[in-house]
Amino acid sequence: MNRATTNLRALALSSVLLAMTLAGCRTTRSAATKADKAVAEALSEAEYIQQVGRLSTPDYRTLTATLDVTINPKTKDEMSSRARLKVIRGQRLQISITPLVGIEMFRVEVSRDSLKVIDRLGRRYLAEPIEKITKEIPTYYKRTCPYDFRYEHLEALLTNRLFMPDGSAFDLDRFDNRKRPFGYRLFTTKDAAGVSYDFSTDNHVRLIDTEIICPFVELHWSYSRFRTIGGRPFPMDMEAEVDEHKKLSIEFNNVDIDAPVEMSFPIPNKYQRIVPKQLWQFFDLF
Repeated sequence: MNRATTNLRALALSSVLLAMTLAGCRTTRSAATKADKAVAEALSEAEYIQQVGRLSTPDYRTLTATLDVTINPKTKDEMSSRARLKVIRGQRLQISITPLVGIEMFRVEVSRDSLKVIDRLGRRYLAEPIEKITKEIPTYYKRTCPYDFRYEHLEALLTNRLFMPDGSAFDLDRFDNRKRPFGYRLFTTKDAAGVSYDFSTDNHVRLIDTEIICPFVELHWSYSRFRTIGGRPFPMDMEAEVDEHKKLSIEFNNVDIDAPVEMSFPIPNKYQRIVPKQLWQFFDLF
């Protein structure tokens, strides 16, 4: 298998696998208008926190977007491709990798309880319960980071929201929060395994950085270049780093909400099924 093909396969899995094994990114801040600043500065502390809670409770039914995705950006292993994202809130999402217009090479679907991957280059696929995949995570990964992947986390990362460690309904009262300089604020909580979840918001009440902090690994997933979509700010750029090493960059070209969405996952009869254990070979690329 040549390097380009291997990188394309890694690209198809990167959004899902980085979330499952703690990828990350640093914070990039975008400029705001004077009017935005005036509104933000006029908010009381209670109003600011209320606004954070409101923006972290989604009111869309579906979200679709076209993307440019890059893994290992600015390194010799960099690989980029066009992609298509579809989200049915609270149920499932699909990422389709299409390096050439109209030609899909890979498709990844994640739901609340399953993961499906189709590799059209290799004529193979995976379709397994999330519970089975997580049980087969190598022991050394679990020791490094006792992170419990949930579908809700991945959806929230890709749609710029705070989320609960256990995947339950969002409840801001379960977070500690404190002020940071320049009107920024930090919201933090922990799960039963001691993994920390830190969310940073700016003086315009926008989520600009999510961190998942394990004993030996840190995820940073950041947001910038905000636009107003459906009456809310949405970041058109996302980046991810693992321990300060940039791993993933996503540039949104357009975003639509509440448009009709159809998700299918047809698997040709002659494609070979792979097992969860074979997924972990991709991590050598990260």
